[in-house]
Amino acid sequence: MKKTVSSLVRTHSTAWVLLLLTAGCTPPPHWIAVGDPESASILLFDRDLSLTDTISLANAGVGAMGLRFVEFGRGGASLYVADVGIQGTSRVSTVRLSDGQLLDRWELNDGHVLEITALQDSPSLAVTAAAHDPASPGSIHYLSAGKLTSVSRFELCSGSPRGLATLQEIGRGYVRCGDDGESVVDLDLVQRRSVRTVRLDREGPDAPLCGPGGISLSRTGGILFASCSLSGWLLYLDRLTLEAIDSVAIGAGISQIAVSPRSAQALVSIPDSSSVAVVDLESRSVRTRVQLGGRPTSVVISGDGKRGYVISVGHTTDLVLVDVGSGSIRERVPVPTGSTNLSIWPGARSPFMSWR
Repeated sequence: MKKTVSSLVRTHSTAWVLLLLTAGCTPPPHWIAVGDPESASILLFDRDLSLTDTISLANAGVGAMGLRFVEFGRGGASLYVADVGIQGTSRVSTVRLSDGQLLDRWELNDGHVLEITALQDSPSLAVTAAAHDPASPGSIHYLSAGKLTSVSRFELCSGSPRGLATLQEIGRGYVRCGDDGESVVDLDLVQRRSVRTVRLDREGPDAPLCGPGGISLSRTGGILFASCSLSGWLLYLDRLTLEAIDSVAIGAGISQIAVSPRSAQALVSIPDSSSVAVVDLESRSVRTRVQLGGRPTSVVISGDGKRGYVISVGHTTDLVLVDVGSGSIRERVPVPTGSTNLSIWPGARSPFMSWR
């Protein structure tokens, strides 16, 4: 009898374990958020570009045409929204994903305009901002993400900040600065200080100029990629020294970079040719170029590294799904005019889960 009871208990335990394991393996939702400045709302799409929800930001006090940037918060239950208020004040707000309700807000009142936000794993929030006057320096604001309060602020660019890449594990940030010669600033986000600044233009009268571009980290965090629109080079920078150690020629006009977290592939936007390039980062070669029919304004890659999402602005504004492996367009859906920013959750470097 004892043996029978013991067997039943073991059977029940096994069943519960199997049930829990099965539930734990259920694929999570996949969200792509697109900010719509005209209606002050956020469109949510699944990974195959089916519209799943529209979240109004009216309850959060985000007005028409004021929306500048949207990014998923940690855990996916909230969104960070950067906008410009009626009085011209730049703001960062935390809104609830389910109904767009305002949870918290931080305002920037020094005449600067917010350009880029990027989440840290602490959790914390780093925000770069550019002045209305191009001659004024850009700055970075370090915020507490739990309660949107300013922790520190310091100037970092002689021109406008163009991009921000972060290494969550060690609290490091890298800001692309659009000064006279284009530079990268290495930031210690724990000590809240600038470590070094390196110019991207090569020395010498015949050396090519870098020009504006984006910045991104490799999937292992050891290499920093910087695109140069004038020379058309994608530079490989040693993350520790910021010295250029390699490059790949893609073509003039390159801009943003989205690196796959699972393979040595990247999508590089080329607005001037209305395309994105699929780049093999190991062989340092362009695998293919994908014609979009419009200028790419924002590009991201899913957590599994298989899907790229691009906002394409032409006669219409579209959200385009690119198959990274084949370099083909799998789907295209229209989004409102003025939709120029998108965010993906879980992100490429999400510590919570990865796409299946």
